[in-house]
Amino acid sequence: MRYAIFTIALVALSVGLRAQELPVFEQYLQNTYLLSPAAVGIKPCTEFILTDRHQWTGMESAPNNQSLGAYTRFTPFQDRPTYGHDGIGGNIYTDRNGPTGTTRFQFLYAHHLKIYSNKRKHQVWHTSFGLGLTGYQHRLDETDLLPENLSDPIYTGTSNSVTAFNLDGGVLFYTKKLTVGFTAANVLPSSKSDFGNVFNRNYFGFVGYTSRNKDGMGFSPSAVFKLYGKQKQIDLNAKMFFNDVFHAGLAYRHNLDQGLGQSLYAMLFMGLEFERFSFGYAYDYSIRKIGRYNYGSHSLMVGYKICKRDINCPAFM
Repeated sequence: MRYAIFTIALVALSVGLRAQELPVFEQYLQNTYLLSPAAVGIKPCTEFILTDRHQWTGMESAPNNQSLGAYTRFTPFQDRPTYGHDGIGGNIYTDRNGPTGTTRFQFLYAHHLKIYSNKRKHQVWHTSFGLGLTGYQHRLDETDLLPENLSDPIYTGTSNSVTAFNLDGGVLFYTKKLTVGFTAANVLPSSKSDFGNVFNRNYFGFVGYTSRNKDGMGFSPSAVFKLYGKQKQIDLNAKMFFNDVFHAGLAYRHNLDQGLGQSLYAMLFMGLEFERFSFGYAYDYSIRKIGRYNYGSHSLMVGYKICKRDINCPAFM
């Protein structure tokens, strides 16, 4: 009996924590559109991006997640450029963690406005506002949790799911060199079910700066601050560009909850552009004790884009 209750309690805790941490946002270095709905339409392109992440390889039933996104930009008022332009897109995201799983569908819309332009200095400033309508299905499969001969009223031995909807909102200020943004995820009040809190409000603040030379080489440091419920984290990232074809970088995550906090992981990531295709790979290693029991986490990205012209992307994108 105690074993049954203990197992179910761990599963419920796992579901609650995964819901709070929104693992979809962990892949923003592979797909920056996942970080803010206000980023959709920032490029004059139509893009398709597929990501695949396997966490804590070597551990049985370790978390894994995949995402598929499509994004495009359009100008509804061609004869009035001061009205700005718009972006729309969508994401499909799946996350599996042992007996629990989440499927996430999202529709994105953003409006971009030019707020300053100086042709002589080649300076253009933009701001954008974005919304994401998100649907979630959380699942718990109890069929393999416990032996059949245990009779605990908490344990049903079936598969259960709950479906819910929420909103994300974001705002961006960006130039060719600087990006500053803020995202609020799950802005509607939290709802409760047998899974506990389905939604917990999360906040993300981020800043990035990019410096490039005439040969297409450059350096881009960035930082992302995250507030998951009561958990506070900061990511520090640094990326090098080589001829606008290859990039490589390092990332570090730190937990700010107590005192000086705790190191969480370090990551190495790289990417390659080939004509309309883009490819990315990332490896991260947990600095916590759990890192002793696995071989790290691996992420892959494949993208395809159709652009109207050669582009020099804004910072952090």
